[in-house]
Amino acid sequence: MQAPVDNTNKPKPPTKIANDFVRYLVGFGVGVAIGLAPYLGVLDIPLFTPLLSLIPATLQDTVIPLSAAIMGVVAVVIEWYGRERITLVWLRKMFNRTLIIALSAFLILISIHTLYVVRIPIDGASDAVSFVVGLERPLREPCTENISDAECIKLLTFDPSLVSSFWGDRSIRTASLMLMLAYLVFTSTFGSLVGLVLLRNRRKDSTNT
Repeated sequence: MQAPVDNTNKPKPPTKIANDFVRYLVGFGVGVAIGLAPYLGVLDIPLFTPLLSLIPATLQDTVIPLSAAIMGVVAVVIEWYGRERITLVWLRKMFNRTLIIALSAFLILISIHTLYVVRIPIDGASDAVSFVVGLERPLREPCTENISDAECIKLLTFDPSLVSSFWGDRSIRTASLMLMLAYLVFTSTFGSLVGLVLLRNRRKDSTNT
């Protein structure tokens, strides 16, 4: 049987403000990420494919914590404005602006994904793997002019390092950066839209009381 943990000597924040700071930081930083786990693609939900599936597996370990951090920031901002007196005009203006940014980011994300991501079916097309590639493929062995990008990656044995070497490391990193930025901008603006709806409902509830 495991002995009980003694928390009597555990360091504690020196003041109430510092204690509240730690509590808020953990709440917004960890709690938001845990709550958004299905949306972030950390948990598998039947009949639901997360947006994260557009991102190749080699980038997901970077994108997931960044997306969780941005969502935490969005939650802090919504909490801040939730304690302010905001007008319906301001909410409508912010919603329209954020919606335009979200739609633009979505279109950019789809465009970058189409240009720079190659999705290759495996296991009899029951599954697939994705790779980030450069915009222009070098025409050299083993990938000649008549071979598709997907077939080229198969010839490179699905090795990310070989794919990066073939297309060019700088080209791959540039494409990966654009893909991640588009994804993060869209997810953060989508979260902001949800937060603005929440602020509008809270304002409506406060005016009815």
